[in-house]
Amino acid sequence: MLFRSLQNLTVQATSVDLKPGGWGGAGLTGAIELNHTKDCVLDTVATTQVGGLGVAVSNSSGGALRNSEIAQTGACGLKLGANQMVVERNHIHHVGIHFPGSAGVLMGGDGIQLVRNEINDIPYSGVIGGGGKGCLIEENLVYRAMLVMHDGAAIYGNLRESVIRGNMVRDIRPNGQGFGASAYYLDEGS
Repeated sequence: MLFRSLQNLTVQATSVDLKPGGWGGAGLTGAIELNHTKDCVLDTVATTQVGGLGVAVSNSSGGALRNSEIAQTGACGLKLGANQMVVERNHIHHVGIHFPGSAGVLMGGDGIQLVRNEINDIPYSGVIGGGGKGCLIEENLVYRAMLVMHDGAAIYGNLRESVIRGNMVRDIRPNGQGFGASAYYLDEGS
């Protein structure tokens, strides 16, 4: 399908192929998928009650996901394999129903801007950033993450040359497994 902007779309009640999903179900398909796109904008879309990932973006550059809701997913809410993408003013919640290692946002790419999102009720980390550089994670509200897993954080990862500032994190608590749970957990390579 060719489009530059997609607005006011709702996707519900999808399933996934019967195959191993990998850590957090990150190897599964998304209810909405963008692959090899440039400057594509998703605005006011909703994915709820889906079996795999809510939204998956791969091999893409530019574009945005704005003013949208991703909820009640079997795996991660949003998986980004994109460069220079803007993710703003979204509500991502109640993800990882079937895969407790799921994150609200799993991002891998350069120049991603994750700004003013609300991310809550997550079994593992609210945001995981891996391997990217030049990213901005700013003014997000992350709460009730780390509900099942341990050794993670509201915002976790190994982003290089990136800025993480002005986020509000609350209701993240250790689960008694001997590992901490943090607001920010900057791993090796950060």
